[in-house]
Amino acid sequence: MDGSSRFFFAFSSVLRFALNLGFFERPLAAGFIWGIVTGEWTLAIHVSIFFELIWLDLFPAGTYIPPNAVAPMLLTLGVSSYFNIQDATMLALPILVSMPAALLASRIEYWQRKLQNAGYNRIIHWGRKDAEDSVPGRVLMQSLAQSFIMHILFFCVCQLVLILTIRGLSWYLGHLPAISGLGWMHLWFAAGIGGVMSLRVRRSYVVFLLCLVCVVLIGSA
Repeated sequence: MDGSSRFFFAFSSVLRFALNLGFFERPLAAGFIWGIVTGEWTLAIHVSIFFELIWLDLFPAGTYIPPNAVAPMLLTLGVSSYFNIQDATMLALPILVSMPAALLASRIEYWQRKLQNAGYNRIIHWGRKDAEDSVPGRVLMQSLAQSFIMHILFFCVCQLVLILTIRGLSWYLGHLPAISGLGWMHLWFAAGIGGVMSLRVRRSYVVFLLCLVCVVLIGSA
């Protein structure tokens, strides 16, 4: 399913800004589509909930481009399919290693916007009746194709780096790296920091901190 993950990432990245179709660019929606295509509902939902929560506090406002949360999610699902692993104990490390891809993907979107300055000038000239009538449609299609291709190439590179990293660690350890005793609830609780931060209420921070202390104390008892 490596090819599917690349396509899903490029498609969802286009939906972030070029085509506004609601929340289809969000991790939960992308995970839902992944589940429909692959049938791996349980894994897709578990992983998508983590990435939906952890980046929940960061959203587009003005010129700010938030991290692309779908990038690490699909990288994790791709690694899961490649190595045939579904346990949280083995996916915790791929999740952690793939996190920077969300920030790098937003930089790709920023660079792609800068590349569109020439297209913007062409549309300005068209508005002044200095160019043929087909300019807006051509500029739009070129922008969508450029964004799609750039994100596919970016995802291929990230996927290769992640797979090689896991393989290197497996060779060094003699087995696939895993964090024993870790479950999806632990990962969701850690990712819940993003959801709590999005509330913008100090009391919620205090409650979350107290819950964290209780969980640590119960776990160490």
